[in-house]
Amino acid sequence: MVAEDTRKITYHLDRSPSGTGYRIGSTRHRGVPICVIGRPEVPRARLANGEWYRPPELEAWRGLIGKTGSPPKLHAVLHDEQRIIHLIGYESDAEFLRAASSLQRVTAD
Repeated sequence: MVAEDTRKITYHLDRSPSGTGYRIGSTRHRGVPICVIGRPEVPRARLANGEWYRPPELEAWRGLIGKTGSPPKLHAVLHDEQRIIHLIGYESDAEFLRAASSLQRVTAD
């Protein structure tokens, strides 16, 4: 997750008709949730309304960062083959970029 102020980290597997997903989460100072959510990419899925932009550093991930919700909060979306990864609870582009660069693909043994 790459945030220095997180508390205990939890991990959940979610099963749905579209496949298996995961949620790795914690809370930050003042109880703000921070999480990484991965799930199968759904064709024709739409991003939440907001102001989205594509930093050059996330080009390999086809990644976007946006301000969504009310009040607006930062949210990043990364694409990895047939999965979509949401990064929620980070406070700056720099935190998103550090988190994205720390992600690693592992294969089952």
